[in-house]
Amino acid sequence: MFMRQESHGGVSVQLITAKARVAPTKKMTIPRLELLGCCIGARLAANVKAVLEEDVVTLYWTDSSNALYWIQQNENWATYVFNRVQEIRSLSDVSAWRHVPGEMNPADIPSRGCSATQLIETRWWEGPEWLKLSEENWPKSEVQCDMDQVMQEKKKTVLSHFATSKVNPWYTQYFSS
Repeated sequence: MFMRQESHGGVSVQLITAKARVAPTKKMTIPRLELLGCCIGARLAANVKAVLEEDVVTLYWTDSSNALYWIQQNENWATYVFNRVQEIRSLSDVSAWRHVPGEMNPADIPSRGCSATQLIETRWWEGPEWLKLSEENWPKSEVQCDMDQVMQEKKKTVLSHFATSKVNPWYTQYFSS
């Protein structure tokens, strides 16, 4: 999580906290893992905001188009996605979620593995260069999600239909009225 502060001297960006998690041993799709990352980020931001005890503008960035689609669309998702989306929505404002291209995502630097030298050279803890620019110059990219993967997470419903006809029960033929 990066803190961006504007002052008369310019804009400063600084890493204030970070959290990572090892992927679970249970096989999970990449979009689900990315949604979990969004959920962890929303939790972390809520904790930091509680500690700061100040009203701060919070923006959430993800390079996952699928996770962003799930967060932004209020639909009946399958249990795993639904639970995480509901938690994200309770901790953050849906309109504060934005898409950043993967190559501009600072979270990808340590998560994809790099040496200490590479980490120092990138000055990762100072945040991405684009965040130091005015908001008009921040990344704007089209969200292009894999609709097949997205729709696999729709809640499946079973619809049953019974047709009946007006037929007298079998036993009525053996008895008089």
